[in-house]
Amino acid sequence: MTNVRLDWVLGTRPEITKSASIISAIASLQGSAPDLLLTGQQITLVRDALVAMGLESSARYTWLSKPDFSASSLANWHAEARVALMSRWRSTIPDAVVVVGDTASARLGAECGHLFRLPVCHLEAGIRHPVSSAPDIEEENRRVISKLADIHFAPTHVEKENLLRENIAAERIRLIDDLSAAALAYTLTRLPHRALQAATFVEALSYVDGAADIVAPPARYLLSTFHRPSSLAAWGDLAESMKSLARDLSSPPIVLCRRPDTRWTEFYKSLDDCPNVVQVPALPHPIFCLALMFADLVITDSAGVQQEALLLAKTVIATRQQVELYGHHNNLTLVPPPFKELATTCTRLLRATAGSIVVPQRWTPIAKEAAIELIAAIVEVRKNM
Repeated sequence: MTNVRLDWVLGTRPEITKSASIISAIASLQGSAPDLLLTGQQITLVRDALVAMGLESSARYTWLSKPDFSASSLANWHAEARVALMSRWRSTIPDAVVVVGDTASARLGAECGHLFRLPVCHLEAGIRHPVSSAPDIEEENRRVISKLADIHFAPTHVEKENLLRENIAAERIRLIDDLSAAALAYTLTRLPHRALQAATFVEALSYVDGAADIVAPPARYLLSTFHRPSSLAAWGDLAESMKSLARDLSSPPIVLCRRPDTRWTEFYKSLDDCPNVVQVPALPHPIFCLALMFADLVITDSAGVQQEALLLAKTVIATRQQVELYGHHNNLTLVPPPFKELATTCTRLLRATAGSIVVPQRWTPIAKEAAIELIAAIVEVRKNM
């Protein structure tokens, strides 16, 4: 197999977790460590994800902005990362640039790569919201990246059709399957088998090295996490709805995973006095996947969390106007801002939820096949440049 030198431009935890299995597969196939260029969009979450996904010791990574490990992110990360990318590619030219998803970091990598006329490979390409909806920043990022990318890796035929309708040539589109499924499969294979067979989250943690300091919730709980700008803009409404839900529930408690993001401080403070809301720090991704497995119900605005929870057969409330993938899943219910129906919807769904833990027994890891396809596509593109 022809070796290719790739620069992965990554900035957030989901970008790390969703691409880790493919990065590791490429490193194994080529016998060399991958190059990860970290923008600084998130710092503590990215650093923790590198460790959790086994990339800290197996990859070469460079911070494009000056990381402050006491902070969650840097206000000027974007400008510093752009300058660093430009400087790097003036002296060291990779065979291709790889970006993942719809983040500001992915857009930055695509824009700079296109400027240097480097092949840009976009993972999770073609995901679209309906045209009638007001585009959010993630939607805008996706559409910009699609115009700049040379190779588009779409999850399913639906996303491929979206790209074809935007006049992107069929030969530039590859199907790669769902990266959330790949991330979950890769994460679970890194956990002890006994943890996956445990009866409770507390028992599962007892089998995981380094998890002794994690405070586990009771046997039954709801798991919640929020991060999207649309939720932050309506944090007061979200807080009131969470308080209403906490009052309606005598049990189980709501476990709220905090993000190391100071913009959410007021939201977290507003829930400090809720006796049925248990706030915990951001969990390492493998531990978070275990927390998803044992939750009675999941409340989130995160696309990645929503997808992983549904893959684990969880009942999910997505606090969003719409979702990109799995929008018609039977276990998914939307409660958009201002979240007025959150308490009643959650109570109704809990009555209908058996509460049993469903752990899929068979996984179909796509990493090796995706890695081979990605390398082949880059080689082909470079031949035609």
